[in-house]
Amino acid sequence: MALESSQNLRGAEDLASLRRQFDLLDTDEDGHISPVHLTNVLRSIDLHITDTEMDEVMAKTDVDGDGLITFDDFRNALARTRMEEERLSAFERDQALRKTFQIFDRKNMGMIGPNEIWAVLKNMGKDFSLDEIEEMVDEVDEDGKNRITYSEFVQLVMGEN
Repeated sequence: MALESSQNLRGAEDLASLRRQFDLLDTDEDGHISPVHLTNVLRSIDLHITDTEMDEVMAKTDVDGDGLITFDDFRNALARTRMEEERLSAFERDQALRKTFQIFDRKNMGMIGPNEIWAVLKNMGKDFSLDEIEEMVDEVDEDGKNRITYSEFVQLVMGEN
């Protein structure tokens, strides 16, 4: 399955840059990179790669399984890598937000109220009035219970409405 990598790359500039990178690795200019050729190129710049590591690179990069990396294989592999990095970044952001939410949700109830938010912020030296905190909670409180859930907390922190 080929990825729509052009959507994940920043236009023609990215494509030209990728082509230059591919061409640097395709030193014999035959339009593809073999595992032996790639191993030799990497070793020539003191990046020693084992046969097992090269097998892993080929498994991830050689989309059609012909044992060669074409420009399309190279482009698609880099697009997949970018998408994985974006997912990881989103995961890491979610983990950080969950830890932050736990600071406010000391009773581990899965929701926090204005008083808990105010107390934590006050301990952090932030000068918000309880009224200001209640207004912020009201902005994202979907069920009107004057308490916010984790998803509402994310909306509040990330400025999403």
